[in-house]
Amino acid sequence: MVDLARGRLNDPGHDSDLDVVYLESQTGALYLEERAQVDRYNQVFDHLRAKALDPVDSRALIAQAARDIS
Repeated sequence: MVDLARGRLNDPGHDSDLDVVYLESQTGALYLEERAQVDRYNQVFDHLRAKALDPVDSRALIAQAARDIS
C-alpha cells in the first residue's frame, strides 16, 4: 500500500511542506519525508491520475468486464 497525504488530511489549504509518503508492506511501514522522495511519488500519482478513467468510463469498463466473465 502506498498513501500520499498532502498537508494535513489532504487539506489543500495547508502548507505543502507537510507532505509525506506512507509505504506499507507485510513486514512493516515507512514514512518518507525527504522532499526529493515525496516529489517523486507526487509525479507517480499525477501520472496515474492523468491515465485513470473518469467515473462514468470506469463503471462502463467494470460492467463490461462483469458481462465478459459471466
